[in-house]
Amino acid sequence: MSAADTLIRARAAGVEIVVRDGELKARGPAEALATWAPALRPHKHELLALLTAEPEPRPDWRLLDMAYQQHHFNCPQCIAAGKGYGSQP
Repeated sequence: MSAADTLIRARAAGVEIVVRDGELKARGPAEALATWAPALRPHKHELLALLTAEPEPRPDWRLLDMAYQQHHFNCPQCIAAGKGYGSQP
């Protein structure tokens, strides 16, 4: 099981895993911690990297929409694909 899968399953079991002062800390019900602690230990370094990684920046949807609109309204094929939509035969 990969580190990401282990993290997802542990969280589903009620184990909260956080990074504090560069160390992994797990909180949750005692039974869940007893079950998941052995599964988390082999992935310690991967989990630390996963939880401290910077999220990838999201592209601005407005720029993507503008590029789509510019293409759509200047492309004969795209314009033709929408002709007749909503009209009755």
